[in-house]
Amino acid sequence: MIDLLHSSQCVLIFYSKAQHVWFMSEEQMAIFLMKIGKLKESNCSVLSSVFEKRYLDKMKNLSGNKKNNRYAIINSKSWIKGVDSSIKYAKENNLSYDLIQSLEYDELLKTLSSYSGLIFFPKGKDTCPRIVIEAYLLGLKCITNENVQHKNEEWFQNRADCLRYLETNADRFWKFYE
Repeated sequence: MIDLLHSSQCVLIFYSKAQHVWFMSEEQMAIFLMKIGKLKESNCSVLSSVFEKRYLDKMKNLSGNKKNNRYAIINSKSWIKGVDSSIKYAKENNLSYDLIQSLEYDELLKTLSSYSGLIFFPKGKDTCPRIVIEAYLLGLKCITNENVQHKNEEWFQNRADCLRYLETNADRFWKFYE
């Protein structure tokens, strides 16, 4: 069995010897560049999340749905998703909310599109949470904390730029390898 120190060294070597490393957010890439001294920025790119065109189109179409003046909180069983912190925020700020869980993807998008906002306070660094992107593209106000790493990136500052960026992600990835 490999001990923890040895496995950490293996991971460092893996990243530093890679021809190219893709990251989910600028902040994630900055952390890795700082922690792994031999990792070169020229060998790194940020890709973020990748969505199928049909789902981007679906979110664009659903974004005009009437909003219900309530906030959605995704009721994950994983402590790292910060459901308790999201609920606490909603209560402290007198925001009406519903816990959303166990929906198929298409139904999740349709359900979310009827909400005015999403509250999402992960307890650890979440590089590029899809739920925040989906809510944003569906026209919701997104209330998040500093652990949502992509929230300050240039492409995420308005919906039109966000959509344009996401529509080209898969192509940017494949063109890199042509």
